Amino acid sequence: MPLASHCRRFRLKLLACWNPRKYGTRTTLAGDPNNPLRVEAAVEAQALLDALLKHAELMQQAKANE
Repeated sequence: MPLASHCRRFRLKLLACWNPRKYGTRTTLAGDPNNPLRVEAAVEAQALLDALLKHAELMQQAKANE
């Protein structure tokens, strides 16, 4: 391998470390046409709300007991 080619590859590796968005390797995540990727997210809003209300009540009780 010629020295100039080696230096060029080394320079690109350094640039990839400094600015990976521009010079880094790109990774693409995609599904095939017959089985596309799906993102599923479930939020249990009622459980979160109940926990938040319980926390607020406990904080009020703690302030009242001070």
